[in-house]
Amino acid sequence: MPVRDVISWNTMISGYAQDGDLSQARTLFEESPVRDVFTWTAMVYAYVQNGMLDEARRVFDEMPGKRAMTYNVMIAGYVQYKEMDMARELFEAMTCRNVGSWNIMISGYGQNGNIAQARKLFDMMPQRDCVSWATIIASYAQTGHLEEAMDMLVEMKRDGESLNRSTFCCALSTCADMTSLVLGQQVHGQVVKTGYDNGCLVGNALLEMYCKCGSIGEAYNVFERIQQKDTISWNTMLAGYARHGFGRQALLVFDSM
Repeated sequence: MPVRDVISWNTMISGYAQDGDLSQARTLFEESPVRDVFTWTAMVYAYVQNGMLDEARRVFDEMPGKRAMTYNVMIAGYVQYKEMDMARELFEAMTCRNVGSWNIMISGYGQNGNIAQARKLFDMMPQRDCVSWATIIASYAQTGHLEEAMDMLVEMKRDGESLNRSTFCCALSTCADMTSLVLGQQVHGQVVKTGYDNGCLVGNALLEMYCKCGSIGEAYNVFERIQQKDTISWNTMLAGYARHGFGRQALLVFDSM
């Protein structure tokens, strides 16, 4: 290259990190003539993804002018490895929290079964997005509080948060990840009231949820209601049948594509 700019260096550092070559990533990081927030964040993320939290923290501590992006990567690393005390300490030290910072902490407490702390942080949030609501709903569901999870959907609507397609997709994705059929069916009931269930975006999210939860009959009913099926619709239904041992039905779907 005639001229290597900071983007070139960042791309190479991220590439080596993704390949697991942290030694080469670190060498390029040290040699980089100019480091911006993305350079530092890429190096922190590389160590976090490889479970090297101490090294990640050392790079983080050396970083000048820390931004929310880098804080969030470091906090997410602590959450991922269940070091919630360290995550909370860093979160409390932040002067540049954004909604993502709060969401990461709420998710961490939910994953560790501390629903009280998850809800406390949720209530303290200065602003929320659809991920915030989906995260607290997931936290309740993961700890067996399905009724409270559904109550949060109602509260979400009462709070003025629009139950739009993106919101439902967030909630359904959460149900799919948890394989929570009961909660997924309750969300489906809310979807039907809005009329979003026959559209491709929400329809595909419903389809994925039912397939992951093993409810293939319900999945097929959703599949049939999607008015304009796309490649995701067909592939999700095909994979659902194949995953759960419905070979003949999978072939029928394949032949219909």
